[in-house]
Amino acid sequence: MSCWQTASRNTVRPSILLWGVLLTGLATAGPAGPRLFFAAKELATRRAAWEKGWLRAPRALLLRNAAKLAAAPALPYRTHGAVTARAAQYQILTLGLAAHLEPDSGYPAKGREYLLAFCRAVPVEQTAKLHGALGVGDSAHALAVGRDWLSPWLSEAERSEVDKRLASCGEWLFTESKTAFWGQDERRRQAHNWAAVTHGGLGLAALVLGDKPEWLACAKHQVSRYFAFCRDRDGAPYEGMSYGAYGLQNAVAFAVSFRRLKGVDLLAGQDGPLHAPDHLLWHVLPWGGTVVPHNQSSATLKPAGGLMHLIARSQSRTGLWGWQRLLGPDGDRSYGWSSWLGSTVSLPYVLLFADPTLEPLQPGAAKLPLSRRFARGQVALRDGWTANSSLVTLTCGEGIPGVWNQGDEGSFTFATRQENFVVDTGSGRGRTADHNAILIDGKGQASNGGPAAVQGTIRRCEDFGDWCVVEADATRAYRHAPAKRVRRRLVFIRRGGPVL
Repeated sequence: MSCWQTASRNTVRPSILLWGVLLTGLATAGPAGPRLFFAAKELATRRAAWEKGWLRAPRALLLRNAAKLAAAPALPYRTHGAVTARAAQYQILTLGLAAHLEPDSGYPAKGREYLLAFCRAVPVEQTAKLHGALGVGDSAHALAVGRDWLSPWLSEAERSEVDKRLASCGEWLFTESKTAFWGQDERRRQAHNWAAVTHGGLGLAALVLGDKPEWLACAKHQVSRYFAFCRDRDGAPYEGMSYGAYGLQNAVAFAVSFRRLKGVDLLAGQDGPLHAPDHLLWHVLPWGGTVVPHNQSSATLKPAGGLMHLIARSQSRTGLWGWQRLLGPDGDRSYGWSSWLGSTVSLPYVLLFADPTLEPLQPGAAKLPLSRRFARGQVALRDGWTANSSLVTLTCGEGIPGVWNQGDEGSFTFATRQENFVVDTGSGRGRTADHNAILIDGKGQASNGGPAAVQGTIRRCEDFGDWCVVEADATRAYRHAPAKRVRRRLVFIRRGGPVL
């Protein structure tokens, strides 16, 4: 079905209370109060939850960041090149949530100032010029959520002004989606983070403005397809994890607010995203703070709010342990925040989406196995779950043409005793040799030099307890190399080792 047809409504009957959704019936419209993720009457409960346990740290960090923003001038508004709209998300959403945490502070006025400054200084045409459809999608997200959270401190004229600017983003996205690659009704396009960012922003704009059924139907269709195609059934992403995190946060933000306001659950039955916490858990390095940067990815997961909702939604205690091992008290302690504005905003969504009643569970205590194979063709092997343990990964599987990926079939990594011995160099380095894959007479894979989908197969993956063996067939990835068959066999010995 194309998103230009009327999408059927799959209305659900909410029966449980989920943090990040808080379904107490369908929310009602109201121009002067927040609706997308919370209502004013819910704030006392949320504030109390954020002052306990591990959530105290991201709350304190958000308020520190808000204080820095409040101390800086918003005018003249400063642009940040291609990441201008992501910077606006960080500024507006940080101050917007801080305003509700401390309404008697200067945060409401400063949030209003940043929202209006961005609204007036960066029209949709400039946003599109700076970063194309991603910039417009990010702008729609910033304006929609800013309009929702800061409405109590905006005049009627200012709300109308923001609505007009938001409508220009929505109209641009809806019109361009009819012909642009990111709006095509194909798996290879709908698995792309571009589809999530653009249509997530379109959907948020439609929910805030109201009376935009065509926009809403298009966003619902495309975000649903993104959830269906962005990961395999086990949660492994087809794009690099950092690109997947960017797409997920935008898609999840729309899905959460759509469920809250319309009663339609876009994540129902979507096994791939709901198992995303499992994939993260298996790819965090043993000592924490970083991940294996497979498939054109940075070595972290920012923005981190989308995955937090999936952890809460799936009630994954080991997933929460992995998230905290990467970003929390046992990791880099950023809780998803980054000093690089291109990482957009995390802390407000981490707070909103986290379940404060969920406790992390160490994988050893959960009696998880020490090997894991993901359907798309990734394998992770461990000899334990402590900081000094070993982690071996190998990737050789399906690549989707058209998404941001570089398969590097047969690529492997090895980390142990709190050191990296064999690494994947991650995003920005496109040669086959940069990712520990095989060269044949000096020639690499068809993806050599940059992102391109290549194909491979895991033919064998067996765990015998003391040792494991994985056999990968990367023949199809070497279309231009003089070889009839390209296979890699990896043996990992736990007992008396580790030995690779």
